[in-house]
Amino acid sequence: MRVWPDPNKLQYYGLTTLDVQNAIQSQNVEVVAGQLGGPPVPKDQAFQFTINALGPAVDRRRV
Repeated sequence: MRVWPDPNKLQYYGLTTLDVQNAIQSQNVEVVAGQLGGPPVPKDQAFQFTINALGPAVDRRRV
């Protein structure tokens, strides 16, 4: 991901580029979204898969 923060807005809000990086990392986390083939399943069900999804990379402060 490439981000081009506006230096004037960063200064206005008293933020640094590290603040922006930390905000993006905290909003973009991997979470377990569910499973395929989980119980209850037929006796011949051979596999169970865990599904992971990345959260949205959205900075709601619009820096």
